[in-house]
Amino acid sequence: MNIDRFSPLIQRSTLLLSLLAGSLLLTACGGSSDKKSSASSSSSSVSSSLRSSFSSASVPANGSGTWPSVKVEAQNPKQLTFQWSAVEGATYYKLFKHDKAVGGVTQVGGNLTTTQATDEIGVHVHDWVNNYYYVEACDAADVCNKRSDLTFTATEMIKAIGYLKASNGESFDSFGWSIAISADGKTLAVGAPAEDSKAIGANGDQTNNDSINSGAVYIFVKENGIWVQEAYLKASNTEQPNLNSKRVLPNDRFGYKVALSDDGNTLAVSALLEDSISNGVNCNQDNYEQRTYNSSDPAQSVYAAVENNSGAVYVFTRANKEWTQDAYVKSIYYAQELRFGETLALSGDGKTLAVGATSDSLAASGIIAYQASSMPECIVYYPSSTSSSVSSSSVSSSSLSSSSTSSTSSYKGGTGSGSVHILVRKETGWMQQALLKNSNAEAGDAFGASVALSTDGNTVVVGAIGEDSQAKGVNGNQADNSCYYPDGDGLYVIDLECKDAYFERYGINNGAAYVFTRANNTWTQEAYLKPATTFFTTLFGSSVDISGDGNTLVVGAKGDTTDSVDTSNKDTIDKAKVQEVAKQIGSGSAYVFARSGTTWSQQAYLKPSTITLAGEFGGDVSVSNDGNTIAVGSYREASNSKGVNGDQGDASAESAGAVFVFTRNNSVWTQQSYVKASNTDKNDRFGLNVDLSGDGKTLAVGAHREAGRGYASASSTSSSQSSSATSSVAEGELDQNDNSAEASGAVYLF
Repeated sequence: MNIDRFSPLIQRSTLLLSLLAGSLLLTACGGSSDKKSSASSSSSSVSSSLRSSFSSASVPANGSGTWPSVKVEAQNPKQLTFQWSAVEGATYYKLFKHDKAVGGVTQVGGNLTTTQATDEIGVHVHDWVNNYYYVEACDAADVCNKRSDLTFTATEMIKAIGYLKASNGESFDSFGWSIAISADGKTLAVGAPAEDSKAIGANGDQTNNDSINSGAVYIFVKENGIWVQEAYLKASNTEQPNLNSKRVLPNDRFGYKVALSDDGNTLAVSALLEDSISNGVNCNQDNYEQRTYNSSDPAQSVYAAVENNSGAVYVFTRANKEWTQDAYVKSIYYAQELRFGETLALSGDGKTLAVGATSDSLAASGIIAYQASSMPECIVYYPSSTSSSVSSSSVSSSSLSSSSTSSTSSYKGGTGSGSVHILVRKETGWMQQALLKNSNAEAGDAFGASVALSTDGNTVVVGAIGEDSQAKGVNGNQADNSCYYPDGDGLYVIDLECKDAYFERYGINNGAAYVFTRANNTWTQEAYLKPATTFFTTLFGSSVDISGDGNTLVVGAKGDTTDSVDTSNKDTIDKAKVQEVAKQIGSGSAYVFARSGTTWSQQAYLKPSTITLAGEFGGDVSVSNDGNTIAVGSYREASNSKGVNGDQGDASAESAGAVFVFTRNNSVWTQQSYVKASNTDKNDRFGLNVDLSGDGKTLAVGAHREAGRGYASASSTSSSQSSSATSSVAEGELDQNDNSAEASGAVYLF
């Protein structure tokens, strides 16, 4: 199933689609209102044995647990448990860890009076080959002269990876299409935008499939080291089947994007294709209906709901483990096919919300500031399926004034130029604060293709993958907006100013990222960022993320090449050279920028340790709050390895996906680990979404096309072809060797 997230860009890049196959498309979860159809089948079954992938390393066997041997087991995700037999004369024990990344040996926890201990680890940053543990036995005189053998942990790597499924998972639900983890790593939100239940609100009936592709969000929490599902969330206006079938509009895609506050108590969820035509906050959630009047028999007049795909965002809050919907948010202006909520970000404090809409065609550029103490009164649209409306305030719409910083700009946005809507939470509720457009907004820029906020919400970064400038670096020339056209003789002619009128002319689509800052409730554009090198379809801005303090920024460019052609001073490019370099189109890259004061500079250019053609490295990025750890998804990477730092040379699992983790030491970035699923399989697309906890020690990864059917207790309804037929998986546990529910989706915790 394909939701063409960047349809304006795709529509105007016909030639590039034929030249650079696949580099523009983000294959997603379905755009049809019918029950989901299959994409490429996940046909390769996983190995029946979940084993370590350290094929090239000599890994010591696990200990027996009989002193001086210490046994290590991964009984829960991200947790190692150590056991040993009692030592004669010992009154307490100490567990020590050697961590190669930081050097030296440190004690894990305090002194132990039992012969068991645990260590919480970040699976993705734990050196499974070189890290080791040992135990010291100490007597009543505090003499610790008995030490165990060294214990290595690689044999437990796969079992330390958390594997989460939906409680009602079914084929093509796309669980894991969106993910968000709290800063403390203990709350996880997972979107499944193609889930079909007609339930409303929190913890409703999951068992029916009467509202196709309405979507759902699942909340998981970590309790005593164990991950459990806390809530099952649906929209407050999930489409309900009724007597008039024409009033049912399926395909809202609730859960398309999710965002969590740092404490995990505030959640924002977008429904990309929601159809209400209301504006603002907490207004009428009903679909707009048109009446076909029957003049001969008015009683036979027909009302039919109108499919608008305008989009909506829902804000939920948690108190005492209970989730409630706090707000229903729409764009402050209506536009059909706006897709409000295509991207989403929530500040760490949960008080600033940024909502992207790349399909926005507003004829403006720059920043529009809204000044009011609360949102205006809701407008009542008629006819609608109910006669009542909800007013968010008693303030008249005329009291919501705006001022634009772009009134004299020569850039006027246009079709598919895109926008980002900024809302803030006041004591009286949520209200619109500003509308952001890029300073050089033009048609097809897809501004808002990615968005991220700092902890305090005062810095926002926005990606625009369709921006066409040939500028490079920081605050370069925004005005060239280059394009090209084929001359018919095997050459591509570069029009640096994109002014000449040719019958077929195409945007460069290098992309850009924009940094905005807020002071005294006023937003200004602080920086215009471009990659150091550019070529056709670089798609810089495919993803963005920013550290908690707003001073470290990572930008993904999933269309980047390993070899680049500088077109800035050339009138033509040889077609053969284009085709040669096009072989690497979509391998991808990520750029790291650092801010000192108000000045931004490029700090690093990141490439994966293994290059996959069209791997789309940089399709999603995440950075820890301190800015020192970055995770980069490459959801079309093709290795069949499992776990961490396995065999990268294997290329037998097309689009299995991978995540690459980088760490910073004194401004120098190095690749820390190469991360794969615990049950790698073709077409799972592991790494489409990645998210790091605040300290960078918990990594969540989505694989929306993973095919596991879910809990073993569901075996009576599983496919007869399930590989779990001979499995010894216990009742209520998950079987990772099952592949009977295509694209049901999964999330992995490291």
